[in-house]
Amino acid sequence: MFISIIIPTHNRKKLLLKTLECLEKQAFPKNSYEIIIVDDGSSDGTADCIKRYTDENKNVKFFKKPHSGPGDSRNFGIKRAKGEIVAFTDDDCLIPGNWLSCIHDGFLQNQGTAGIEGKTLTFFRRISPLTHQVINTYSHGIFPTCNIAYKKDVLEKIGGFNKTFGHPHNEDVDMAWKALKYGGIVFDGSVIIIHPAYRRSISRKLLWTCYFKYEFTLYDRHRELYKKFIGHNPWEMIYINLYLRHNLMLLKKYIKNNKVKLISLYSMEIIIFLMLQGLLLIALAPYFLYWRKNK
Repeated sequence: MFISIIIPTHNRKKLLLKTLECLEKQAFPKNSYEIIIVDDGSSDGTADCIKRYTDENKNVKFFKKPHSGPGDSRNFGIKRAKGEIVAFTDDDCLIPGNWLSCIHDGFLQNQGTAGIEGKTLTFFRRISPLTHQVINTYSHGIFPTCNIAYKKDVLEKIGGFNKTFGHPHNEDVDMAWKALKYGGIVFDGSVIIIHPAYRRSISRKLLWTCYFKYEFTLYDRHRELYKKFIGHNPWEMIYINLYLRHNLMLLKKYIKNNKVKLISLYSMEIIIFLMLQGLLLIALAPYFLYWRKNK
């Protein structure tokens, strides 16, 4: 069973190097997998930075394309993948040495499945409302693409990631929900990766808030599945779950893990961000209505 690993990347060469170092140590035959790196229009010298890997390893392939987002970059990789299994991870993940072996065994044990979803952990002491991380410790219908693998023929039947999602938010959920019709997706707790918590600037986190509009796209495309896995409607998801509950959970963990440092510049940044994000979401409500009506 040959496995193709697809990693989209954009201006994160240092993080990508750490991911490649992990994949270099996989306890899986090198002639049984390939690594496809899709550079999504980077300008930080990513190609030069990973030249050693592409020169020394025939199973590491590098492609560069104009910037169009991670979903389109993954589609680019799918078209060039040789494997009957396509595994996805991100350029900021840390991957244990048995990751590929566990994916391989998962498909052998569940031959009728369309995909294998893994467990994604983070460094919990580092998280706050100003960090980006992925946590997925059980199957709850979201299927993050930083740690998931599909049969290639299923991806081809689906047509890959939908370009309707123009920015990185919910395009992976949309594709996974379509894959459910081709045999389901099995959660395998032995398929583990670490998605570290990376600090983001206030401006970047506010920009990400604008991408919440794709909650409406996902809802309109998969209304019943959205209600089953996520919530009653996108408004509840955006304003109650994403803004209030999620930020409160992160804030509680930050306070618990940084008792001595509550009065700090970073704490003030968090407070400013939460206030600005709340104001931004109020201002975005008419835009969400207009965008949904006219998209």
